[in-house]
Amino acid sequence: MAVFELPFNVIDTRDHECDSESCELVQQLPTALREAALENSFLLRYLHSLPIAEIGIPTYHEELEKSDGDEDSPNIIYKAHAGGTFIHVFADPEGIRDWYIAIEPSAEHPKFPQIMADIEEGLIEYTDELEAAEGDQQLAGILRWVLAQIFKQPVEMEIDEILALPKGFLGEEIKKAEDEPPALPEGAEDSAGTDAGGESNSTAVAVAEKTETAVARPKKKSSLLAPLVKLFGGGSKSTLDIAGKYGLDEDDLEGIKYSMVREKVGLGVLQPMINDHHIEDISCSGVGQIFIEHKIFLSMKASFGYKTHAELDEHVLRLSERIKKPVTFRQPVVDASLPDGSRINIVYGQDVSLRGTNYTIRKFSEDPISIIQLCK
Repeated sequence: MAVFELPFNVIDTRDHECDSESCELVQQLPTALREAALENSFLLRYLHSLPIAEIGIPTYHEELEKSDGDEDSPNIIYKAHAGGTFIHVFADPEGIRDWYIAIEPSAEHPKFPQIMADIEEGLIEYTDELEAAEGDQQLAGILRWVLAQIFKQPVEMEIDEILALPKGFLGEEIKKAEDEPPALPEGAEDSAGTDAGGESNSTAVAVAEKTETAVARPKKKSSLLAPLVKLFGGGSKSTLDIAGKYGLDEDDLEGIKYSMVREKVGLGVLQPMINDHHIEDISCSGVGQIFIEHKIFLSMKASFGYKTHAELDEHVLRLSERIKKPVTFRQPVVDASLPDGSRINIVYGQDVSLRGTNYTIRKFSEDPISIIQLCK
């Protein structure tokens, strides 16, 4: 996936160290944007990469309003509905489509390919835990748990807590009260009785049994993975300190975790747009930038796209396999549903399309549009 040249000069921040207490830029930020930047170091790093003297400090919104689309030259950062990412909307001085720039955690390192190879090696040793996941939410949680083990970090959630998460798709908002017990797995029966207070404890037993299955009880390795496990010495958990070996800091590790979840569980670079409920359509008409229909800012262009047909074909093949509807030369047209309910149409190859491979994603609102919203 290629990143296209932005309408402003990006400042290299790889060697920049920011002390939030004395950073000049931090002191200039409005209160809401400053708080968001201090809570999310990748957002602060992005702000440092902007030529503030040239384009000004972006306006920050936790939630967009319909009136925000009336601005002639928007320079707005808002928070996506899920995924913990941010979006920068910037006016294009030479075109009619505003820019849609996703702000995500990232890791920049000269040995990044080798780092990822070491991580892939470590993942092989945790196939039991990864196979226990049901649904994208659980898989993402267990993947982050595994990466914390590989990075020698404290875990955010224990396995039993992760396996109690809903079997939802990546980016789905989890609406559950803090004191609400996790739901029983499908097909489980309340045969564990009740506790002293009369409340059912079958859920806890079910989760405990599932956790024991995932962690304590050994399972036979996949025949496809067995040669790799043998090659990499997979009889015990890896003791390789990747963070120490490559000098990775906390921001780098969080960037790697985010990237791994986005690529392994989500839809890759398209995931921020899937997480953004303001997006209605995502379209790729061949080599070039990806275009978006936004509920507030209407037609927009993404900061990334495809430079070659080979790059586009490779990404679409991975995308079709992710949704379990692989495209081939024999079946070059596919209609399917994404995990969040969006509809995707894929046309694969230059034999059936003059512009080559293309795809369109149509998203749907969780709540139907009301008469009052239509009147606005």
